[in-house]
Amino acid sequence: MEATSEPGIYKRKGEHGTHYLVRVEYPPDPTTGKRRRRSKTCRTLKEAKIERAKWQTEIDRGTALEPSKTTVAELIDRWLADVAAHNVKPSTLEDYAGTINKHITPALGSVAIQKLTIDQVQTFYAAKLRDGTSPRTVQLCHLRLSQALKQGVQWGLLPRNVAGFVKPPRVTYKRDDVWSVDEGRTFLATAEDDSLHPFWLLALKTGMRRWELLGLRWRDLDLDRAMAHVRQSVIVYAGAPHIQTPKTATAQRAVKLSPDVVAALRDHRTAWAARKLAAAEWQETDLIFCTRTGGPLNPNNIARAHEVIVKRSGVRRIRFHDLRHTHATWLLQSGQPVKVVSERLGHARVSITLDTYAAVLPDMQDRAVEAFDALMAAEHAS
Repeated sequence: MEATSEPGIYKRKGEHGTHYLVRVEYPPDPTTGKRRRRSKTCRTLKEAKIERAKWQTEIDRGTALEPSKTTVAELIDRWLADVAAHNVKPSTLEDYAGTINKHITPALGSVAIQKLTIDQVQTFYAAKLRDGTSPRTVQLCHLRLSQALKQGVQWGLLPRNVAGFVKPPRVTYKRDDVWSVDEGRTFLATAEDDSLHPFWLLALKTGMRRWELLGLRWRDLDLDRAMAHVRQSVIVYAGAPHIQTPKTATAQRAVKLSPDVVAALRDHRTAWAARKLAAAEWQETDLIFCTRTGGPLNPNNIARAHEVIVKRSGVRRIRFHDLRHTHATWLLQSGQPVKVVSERLGHARVSITLDTYAAVLPDMQDRAVEAFDALMAAEHAS
């Protein structure tokens, strides 16, 4: 190996021809003080000069990184253990791991983080959508991947978060995902003889999430004022139901109840009290909807019970969560302000409601024009 006229570039001759070794001294490791050096063999002097210039620019900008073979899977595992585990609830961490293990790791886990590209992330999202994965799930993949890569930047393992340059899919609902008013009435009529009849009424007439309904306690109700206060929820963690507080401040809210819901809850309270009195043992959870011993119901069992009632009623099959979409759609179609609907649903921002129910907005525009024209015509006639 012999030196060239270019600093840090050396000429090598071998049985396969002449090559050029470029070597650059990086700043010492800020933690250990260890000397760092990066080198690469190039086929031509021009290629070696380009590589040296690129590395020198990184050093000048303070973005120089020591080459790392850390993979996406290894980075995410470290982020889960060292960061997420100390900042989210165990049930949320379990959800994170579920999304990562099912979707991200199989597709991108073996890719070295320093070689992960914007195009690879975009292709990953597109492939998931083509395979039938819901936009919401792909959005969750984007959030988890972006969080881990952002942490990798802070740890000095990456120059940038490539996921931050990719736009995740919007989460909207299809019109087929909601019932007509007649279908809603048919469903509720079928559910009248069900022991959880008030639960189904609340679901369709308040738009509350399944776990929020299961977390309601009698102390959270003010039946005289027809108000329900969302203060806790029931989630599944490690295969069993657990009670926890809502994730966001906006999720903790007051929801107005209709007279028929109030009446059903009063009847339910009488039956609930009798059942508590007759029980050999009882958990003092104060939960409105509970097991035979007063404990929290499993949200997964509620989803299955919903399927049974839908099948019996003969209406179109929609998911339990689509009762929430149905409630919101009916409100918007009746002309209720988006802000009111957003507050009722417990969305963190009105923009979430607007994005989710974009399909309803054109109809609202048509009715607004019709109402305005009718107003102008009435004023002209007077």
